Amino acid sequence: MLIRYVGLDVHNDSIKIAVAEEGREPAKFLASIPGENSKLIRQMNKLGPSRSVRSYYEAGPGGYTVYRAFTAVGIHCR
Repeated sequence: MLIRYVGLDVHNDSIKIAVAEEGREPAKFLASIPGENSKLIRQMNKLGPSRSVRSYYEAGPGGYTVYRAFTAVGIHCR
């Protein structure tokens, strides 16, 4: 199973998404989307089954809303 690692730059009005696959290739910019969890989850679902996606971000003033939305639908998030 190919694992995809997703880095998120989360702001109130936008979320930037970068993806790196297992191995030594650098991460690639995927998209910049509005800061809405439903749109973010839609983008994540395009990357493959939730068991093959690992997402990471630093919670800021917006708190842990992305973490809660991801874990509610079974997407790994730290």
